[in-house]
Amino acid sequence: MSPAGDEDLRRLFGERRASDEEKAPPFRNVLERGRSGARATRMGRARLIMAAAAVLIFAVSLALFHRRPQPEIRIGDWRAPTDFLLEASYPDLFDTTPALLEAVPDYAPLLANEKGKTS
Repeated sequence: MSPAGDEDLRRLFGERRASDEEKAPPFRNVLERGRSGARATRMGRARLIMAAAAVLIFAVSLALFHRRPQPEIRIGDWRAPTDFLLEASYPDLFDTTPALLEAVPDYAPLLANEKGKTS
């Protein structure tokens, strides 16, 4: 850029700065507004947190202290959840005696052959 172009830019930026300074409020006012807004925001947050905590405590107390009474179960009324496993699929299986062979086979000769063998 030429030195003449630099002077134009300086002049334009200077005019812009001057117009911004005229529109800006005094620094003391900006500082006070920031302090009061932050305090109000903190107070608003604190109130919101306190309200949320109160609602949470109320909900927990309702859940803990307002339960319906459970019906009493006597020991004689209790039934194991696995009782169905004890039920036979063929109920007549345990009502009858199994049939045996008429003659019991003689296994003695087989045992003699086993004893006679040497390894």
